[in-house]
Amino acid sequence: MIMESENEELESTSSIITSEEQKKIADNLKNIIIDRLKVTIVPDEIKYDTQLFYEGLGLDSIDGLELVAAVDEIYEVILDQDDIDEFRNLKTLSKLILERRSLNIWLIVL
Repeated sequence: MIMESENEELESTSSIITSEEQKKIADNLKNIIIDRLKVTIVPDEIKYDTQLFYEGLGLDSIDGLELVAAVDEIYEVILDQDDIDEFRNLKTLSKLILERRSLNIWLIVL
């Protein structure tokens, strides 16, 4: 039997993308990483749960800042230095983008 906290941990480490929109963003992020950060890898080799930094794709802090700038430019979502710690892979980054876009829509409505 899986305890609730273990279940949450499994969900957070799962490579499953929860929506078609999140998958579309994650797939686009693959191309951004390859084109803008000059990572030499085929998009299909980047899984949704592949670590972006260090032992995964090998991105460093400068790459992280460039990725943040690209996300801001393309998705009109502002991420700051603290957010870099929040996204470890494409799944968490695409989820963060969706959350911020939703927040931006609410701010416009208010």
